[in-house]
Amino acid sequence: MSNKEKDILEALKNKLIETAGISEDDFLSENDECKTQNCIYYLRDLKDNLQKDQKNYSMHLENYSKKDTGRNRYNVIPMAALRSSAALIYNILGDDDECELNFEALSDSSIELNLISGKYQLQYEWKYKTISRSRANIDAHLSNEENNCHLFIEMKMLEPLTKTHPFDSYSSYKNSSDCPDVFKDAFDYFVGKKLEYFDACQMIKHLLAIYNYFKDNPPKETQNVVLLNCHWEPLNHCVNGISLKDTYTAFDNFAKEFESMRDCFQEKLFAKLNVNLVLAHCTHSDLKKMVGKENDEYLKRYEI
Repeated sequence: MSNKEKDILEALKNKLIETAGISEDDFLSENDECKTQNCIYYLRDLKDNLQKDQKNYSMHLENYSKKDTGRNRYNVIPMAALRSSAALIYNILGDDDECELNFEALSDSSIELNLISGKYQLQYEWKYKTISRSRANIDAHLSNEENNCHLFIEMKMLEPLTKTHPFDSYSSYKNSSDCPDVFKDAFDYFVGKKLEYFDACQMIKHLLAIYNYFKDNPPKETQNVVLLNCHWEPLNHCVNGISLKDTYTAFDNFAKEFESMRDCFQEKLFAKLNVNLVLAHCTHSDLKKMVGKENDEYLKRYEI
């Protein structure tokens, strides 16, 4: 772990203690039986990393795998980490069956999702096949069947602050007959660029799963579908005097480069499925606006 990450996690830890009634004793310590020194940035109880008074803990948490909600070989619970993107999106979207989305709240930004505001059914950890037995795992799927609208969200917490690597099993996609050439070309392009900050290969994999879903379930009416990469950003792009501006600029540039491939995917694949595709990215603050939680007291824990 870099000093930059430690500074950010320390700031997030202090802010959670300050805003959510959490104490130092609620975190693991190096005296616990942990196999990682980073355990001090994990809550002892998973629920202490989630918004209080949630109604459907058991229902929604069942969508997460045991590896996310149970202790792993390091004796920590991944979703109990301060840096958990799963906990971040769970805290923003909530634990109800549906979520009220207001896209007009983004009118002061350059984000255009082409979706209709209203109530959306919420499912965490949406999974669908990509090639062979492989599946994509997207953090959240929000759907409004009445208006034929779908919002798929991939959430990132600290990942943009570290350099990502090419998708490990990329070669299996390149050699698979289940992977259309448009996707293979996109993999080739981004792997050749030696990715940093924005995990384009993961987003291509997610897009392939969405494509397969609508191919297997052909819609009778045009569906408006958005694949959104949402990332956490500190308030001032600066933590403990360390500027993060260049990092987020690099992330933004790679995200836009991925989104520029939308027309190719749309023309060659999605249009034939009666799907109107949008690729976009935003910050966690934008997502808070969409769900009307820009002034939520609990979510101030993420504002450092």
